[in-house]
Amino acid sequence: MDSDAVFALALGLQGTPWRVVDVRFDAELRRLDIDLDFPPGSRFPHPESGADCPVYDAEQRSWRPLYFFQYECYLNAHVPRVDGGPEAGIRRVAVPWARAHSGFSLMMESMMRVLVRSGMTVAEAARTLGEYPQRLWSVIPHHVAKARRAMNLESVQLISVDEVCRKRGQNYLTIVSEPKSGNRPSRVLLVIEGRDSRSLKEFRDHFERMGLSAEQIRTICSDRSPAFIQGISEQFGHAVLVFDYFHVVQLATRALDEVRRRERRDFPQELLGARWALFKPQSEGNVFMDESRAWRINEERVS
Repeated sequence: MDSDAVFALALGLQGTPWRVVDVRFDAELRRLDIDLDFPPGSRFPHPESGADCPVYDAEQRSWRPLYFFQYECYLNAHVPRVDGGPEAGIRRVAVPWARAHSGFSLMMESMMRVLVRSGMTVAEAARTLGEYPQRLWSVIPHHVAKARRAMNLESVQLISVDEVCRKRGQNYLTIVSEPKSGNRPSRVLLVIEGRDSRSLKEFRDHFERMGLSAEQIRTICSDRSPAFIQGISEQFGHAVLVFDYFHVVQLATRALDEVRRRERRDFPQELLGARWALFKPQSEGNVFMDESRAWRINEERVS
């Protein structure tokens, strides 16, 4: 099997008019170019009607696939437009190796998704792929929107609402997610600009646009943000509001520290150095004082 046939097989050109016509390697630029073309008289399916149509004209395009070993690689082809008649009109055909309006191959876009989903930032993924972050940002929103459309929310009954600061200053996003349950991982349901009560209305509108009823949301976990509490009350008044564990522990810790400070004024020696011992879980074997010490404090308080 020659090199042209190998590249044609890798690009999935079987059963299409496309052929590999040239493979060029520039050692100085460390770049591999693969030129694709179709024989004269080829016919392509119309993107809308699906009917086989003759080529109307063609436009030169280039795409970047994954690296070929350590070398940059580019696909080059004249992409045809076909004439589907007065009703269907003239449309550019789809190519088997890339998505419409994208400068990357399908494999390259798949690698972008893998890197970003692995926890990399877009800037880190761009450095790994040798691209500019702006070019990745031209691809990622398409796949996020596609994943949102395919997301099944029919079983969602419990949601969590929180905010995150997207950059310096008062610039926040509201994250609505479904917590982890059993073997099912947690998942983000919607990301909304801002962090006010309108964020909950936007989520309810999004939920109902998918043909679902907001009444199926039975429990909402949130922090103690007055804006979120107001939005939950207005949009999901039927749901049970649960404050998240972190903020409940935070309130309890503050209350414990206030009591400790007040008591230390009356018992300075007995409570000396007890602050961090109090905050540490007793399950770890860190009772901050023994029974006799606690008994003396109680005796002095009674007397």
